[in-house]
Amino acid sequence: MKRESRILLTKATDSVLLSIEHFNRPWDRGRYEAVLVFFDRAFELMLKAVIVYKGGRIREPRAKQTIGFDTCVRKCVSEMHVKCLTEEEALMIQIINSLRDAAQHYVVEISEQQLYMYTQAGMTLFSKILRDVFNRKLSDYF
Repeated sequence: MKRESRILLTKATDSVLLSIEHFNRPWDRGRYEAVLVFFDRAFELMLKAVIVYKGGRIREPRAKQTIGFDTCVRKCVSEMHVKCLTEEEALMIQIINSLRDAAQHYVVEISEQQLYMYTQAGMTLFSKILRDVFNRKLSDYF
């Protein structure tokens, strides 16, 4: 595995583990926000790791910054050599990103049940990408 994709994958799994840790905290102060911020970061880094691993580019020519979240999702849905998401899976990631935007920039108002549902669906998808692309299990990181 290329060094860059290995680093991105490590950071992605670190972020997903932090999201799980915050989800399971015994108090709610900042809990929803932390779960969403770390989970969103985990997906962006995972998708960048996939793109690099499969030989794609995460930087535009002469750009100092890497591509953003939306571009990562679009590449992973539509570019055949890096494709790892269906349209439905991309929608799930975009919902998590929208909730993170609300948490980061204003106020997120979702129920505990909704947080659980999106977190569970996201964890299932994160694990699937990890298994299908990198042939690894999330449980290996615990």
